Amino acid sequence: MNSFRQPSSIGDSVARDLEFRIQNLFAEDVDFPSGIAASEFTSRPVTYDESIIDLGFGLPDPKLFHLDALRRASDEAIRTEGPRALQYGGGAGMMRLPEWVRLVQTRRRNIPCNPGDLLLTHGSSQGMDLLGRLFLNPGDEVWFERPTYFGAIKIFGLHGAKMRDFPMDESGLVTDVVASELKKRQKAALPMPKLLYVMPNYQNPTGRTMTLSRRTELVNLAKTYRFAIVEDDAYGDLRFSGNPLPTLRQLCPSHVFYLSTLSKTVAPGFRMGWLIGPEEAVTKLRELKAEGANGGFVQEILSVFLASMDYDAHISHLQNYYHRRRDAMVSFLERDFPPEVGWTTPDGGFFVWLTLPSWAPLNKVMDLRRSAGVSFIPGTAFYLGEGSQNHVRLSFSLYPPELIVEGMRRLRDLIESLRP
Repeated sequence: MNSFRQPSSIGDSVARDLEFRIQNLFAEDVDFPSGIAASEFTSRPVTYDESIIDLGFGLPDPKLFHLDALRRASDEAIRTEGPRALQYGGGAGMMRLPEWVRLVQTRRRNIPCNPGDLLLTHGSSQGMDLLGRLFLNPGDEVWFERPTYFGAIKIFGLHGAKMRDFPMDESGLVTDVVASELKKRQKAALPMPKLLYVMPNYQNPTGRTMTLSRRTELVNLAKTYRFAIVEDDAYGDLRFSGNPLPTLRQLCPSHVFYLSTLSKTVAPGFRMGWLIGPEEAVTKLRELKAEGANGGFVQEILSVFLASMDYDAHISHLQNYYHRRRDAMVSFLERDFPPEVGWTTPDGGFFVWLTLPSWAPLNKVMDLRRSAGVSFIPGTAFYLGEGSQNHVRLSFSLYPPELIVEGMRRLRDLIESLRP
């Protein structure tokens, strides 16, 4: 009869030395970006627990998800397409959805988009990842606004990019500073950046919008110094007032890759986004998309759902809905916050960028936020390095106005409690 014998004390050390450790098989050059992980803020369950009002979530309100219409679209996709809806290659929706995206982007955003210019992606993030794979050798430079979306920092960092950021002001990226650096590099025969990532509309995290003059200056720099622009327009349809400014892609199709998504306007669970760019590059990006087409059944559902609705009316409803929530947050700031506190007032999107007073340091505010019953994302998460120590990002998208006001009251009381 066989029996198992525990190793002797001498054998224990040998057993430990021989123990298989999966991490020993990791690639040597994997670069795990430093700083605050996005998952710390985005992987938590979404609840309306009023004990802690979490203004950090940049999530759409689930009350806006058209559950009944999506259920009908799912049933219709299976009824009309049958097994093809669930098979490799999918059914007719695999052709209808890209065409819907192309036509809507051309009509609503005036974006030049031939069929070969468009690639559906798993959200905007996959578009960034594919661009990193196509363009970046280790050590190539990617430039950003300061501050910028932490997801972009992570994605381009994982491709071994050398990253640099440039200041923003109320008009967006300060293109004069970018131009000065480009001129210096040209004079010194130094490499130019490969990519420059920007979010011109209702930027995450600041909520700022790049002016038309800055947009024009930026695309002219791209043409002069021969780099590509990655334009992330995830919030572009969520405009609260006025007419939309032209996209960078509209101003310069040859140098701009445009990213957008249905995550903010339909539902993030579909992970449906797209990339529009020069056809010769999009052809190569399509070859790099190893998993093939986006989920066929998802495309079937979305193609039926979007064909059944008045998309313009839907977007108008979203604009009014989030506009009221922005007003709830900003009105409370104007009325009840200490005069030493600063903030942005976005013309669209989900976010307000709050500047703390000198007597309420970020580390203390973060330490006390849970006990105060409110939460948010520290500004340091949006910088390449240590970053700003006196900013937080607030989101007004998830909660109804009355809970936004209550969360802001708690934040005000927390800040006031630190006043000397």
